[in-house]
Amino acid sequence: MITLSGIEVPSTHLSGNDILVTATTSGAPADSFAYQILLKITSPEGELDGAPFVAAITPDADGKAVFNLSGYVDQRFEKAIKWPVPGQYNGKVTAYQNGSYPIWLYPGESYIDKNDGQLKEIYQNPVEPIFIIKGRLPDLKLAQLNDEGKTFFSKYCGEGKFFSFMPTEQQVTPYQPVKLWWIPPSTLGAVSTKLKYYIGGGSQTITIHSGGLWMDILYEIDCHAQNAGVPLVDGSGNRLEKYEVWIEGGEITTEKRTFVVNWTPPRENYYYLFADNRIGGMECISLTGAKKFNPQGERIMARRPFRAGAGVQIPSQIPTSAKRTKRWTINSGYKPKAELEAMDFLLDAQHAWLALPPDDGSTDISTYRLVPVNIVSTSLQLTDDSNMVESVDIEIEEAY
Repeated sequence: MITLSGIEVPSTHLSGNDILVTATTSGAPADSFAYQILLKITSPEGELDGAPFVAAITPDADGKAVFNLSGYVDQRFEKAIKWPVPGQYNGKVTAYQNGSYPIWLYPGESYIDKNDGQLKEIYQNPVEPIFIIKGRLPDLKLAQLNDEGKTFFSKYCGEGKFFSFMPTEQQVTPYQPVKLWWIPPSTLGAVSTKLKYYIGGGSQTITIHSGGLWMDILYEIDCHAQNAGVPLVDGSGNRLEKYEVWIEGGEITTEKRTFVVNWTPPRENYYYLFADNRIGGMECISLTGAKKFNPQGERIMARRPFRAGAGVQIPSQIPTSAKRTKRWTINSGYKPKAELEAMDFLLDAQHAWLALPPDDGSTDISTYRLVPVNIVSTSLQLTDDSNMVESVDIEIEEAY
C-alpha cells in the first residue's frame, strides 16, 4: 500500500518550481526483491505532452520516496493577448481553459517475485486533480513564501492575490489596456468582478462580470476603463482620477488593485509593453518617454576575383547573407519608484509584445499594431535619492 503526502488536493502549482510529493510504502511484499515505489503522472485531458510518465525510486529506511513533478510537467504554453475589435470593446473576462491543466498521480510499486522471477507492477487509484500552470516564482519570492509558511496556491489563489508583480497601486494612462489574471482556489458559484471609479469628486461602483469561476481555468480580467464603460471625462469636464478592481462573492474577496490615471501627455506617443511575468499573468507597462528607433543589420561579406574588363558598377565584394532587426529604446516616462522596482521581472521575461501606435497618433488601443519582441535590456538602473519618481530606458528588439 502506497500513500501520498506533501501536496494538497485539489491545488494549483507553477510548473517551474519544485512540486514535491512524498510516497510512503507499508512495506515490500513477502518473497520479493528489487522493490521500488512508482509514481505515474498522467494528463486525463491529453494536455501534458509525452504523458504518461513513470518515475521509480527505491524507498529509504523509513519506507519513503520523494518525487519532484516539475521536470515532467514544465512545458511550453503560448498565451494569447485578447485584442479589441476596432470601434468596439467587448469581453470583460476571458477564460483560458488551456492556461491550466489537470494531472493525476497513480501511486504504485514494482518488484521481482522470487516465486516466478517475474517483474510485477501494481498501481492504485489515482490522487486527483492537481492543476498546473506554466511559470516559475523567482527564488527570493519563493523563499519569502516559505518563511511565511505559504505556497503559491495558498498565497495567490487562496488569499485572492492577482498574478502580478506590480504594486497594488499602479499609475496608468487614460487609455491603457489594463489586465489582471487569476485562478480561484476552488470553483466559485457566484462571484462578481467590481470596478469602482472616481471622477469629479464622487465615485461609482459597477459590476463588469458576474457568474461562476472554475479552479481549472486561467482568467484574464480586462480592466480597461473604456471597455468597462467608464467615462474618461464626465459631462462637467472632470477627468477620471482613478479606479479600483476586485472580485467578491461568498467564499472569497480578492485583493483590491488601484489604478491611478496619469493625464500627463507622453513625450511622443503612448507605447505599451506586454510581458509574460512567468507566474501565470501578463503585465502591461505604459512607456510614455522618448523613443529611439535604431534598426540594426548584419552582413557576411565574400570577395570574388576582379574580372578582366569589369567596370566600376561590378563589385568585387558582395554580401552572401544578411539580416536586419528592428530595435527600439523607449523611456518608461516618470513613474513611482515602487513600479519601476517591480519591473525587474522584464529582465527574464521569455515572451513579450510591443503595441505600436498608428501614424495618426490615435490613442484607441484597437488601432495599435502588436509586434512580438525580445527585451534586450540586461539591467534597469535606479538612483537611490530623495526623488519619489524616476524613469528608465528599456531596450526592445523585434522577435522575428
